[in-house]
Amino acid sequence: MSRLPSLRALRAFQVAGTYLNLSDAADELCITASGVSHQIRLLEEELGVKLFNRTGRGLELTDRGGELLPVLTGIFDNLASAIGDFKTNRKAAGVNIAMPTSFASRWFIPNLGKFEAQHPDVDIRLSCHEVNDAKARSELDCVIHFGHADWNGYREYMLFSEKLIAVCSPRHLRDDTTLTHADIGKHRLLKVKSQPSEWEMWARGTGVQIPPKARTLTFETREFALQGAFEGLGLALAGLSEVSEDIRHGRLTLAFDSAPVVSGTYFLLIAEQRTASPSVVALTDWIRQEFSDSAV
Repeated sequence: MSRLPSLRALRAFQVAGTYLNLSDAADELCITASGVSHQIRLLEEELGVKLFNRTGRGLELTDRGGELLPVLTGIFDNLASAIGDFKTNRKAAGVNIAMPTSFASRWFIPNLGKFEAQHPDVDIRLSCHEVNDAKARSELDCVIHFGHADWNGYREYMLFSEKLIAVCSPRHLRDDTTLTHADIGKHRLLKVKSQPSEWEMWARGTGVQIPPKARTLTFETREFALQGAFEGLGLALAGLSEVSEDIRHGRLTLAFDSAPVVSGTYFLLIAEQRTASPSVVALTDWIRQEFSDSAV
């Protein structure tokens, strides 16, 4: 078995090849730029090939350097993932997944039994917090996200387009089957803090004119707004997939006889470092299959 090059030299090349800048690579590795250059020179001598061309603008990969970089990047990504798993005591069969609260309570949790029947050994850890920084994302294997996230280190797959409808408690309608568009000003609109313009978007899609002084009540989450609708506090907006069971069982009803309005798209994001994990593959394949099989 041939002797491997220095791990330090390989890492210096991989980081420098990613940034194509010695100063940025030095900051990443916590050494000097000359130290990075020295390690790269040692690696080039040991391999007997030139990995970079030095230009006035920085570094440029040679053809052989371009061949080696993705190989080393994959190796170091897998190593970082394995060390992260070890440090956090993450079980080999565990999956950390995050998603919006309403999605979790209205689709994921009610359907989770079907997945567990097929994969009883997969340990799922569900969170519903906002994933706003890289540190929080580093703990996650996959995320269900509304709208494009465009996160580095994640592969993104479209799940479904959200079809927005207005709903209310059946008793809120009294003797009417549905409301007319002209009735909207007589009812309070239940809003969600993170979607302040959602009613206006729905109105444009349906042609409804919302009075400028319409009564509103704002909730922190969609789940709270729907609970308000259950209690007869007003009209709420929700994705058709979120409330289909509530409508079927008579807990909620369509407030208007109008077509749903597409408000955006849900995506499934999978951490590139965890795409080879059998448990992550099992869960994410199941989620994607569920939405490819259902008309939502």
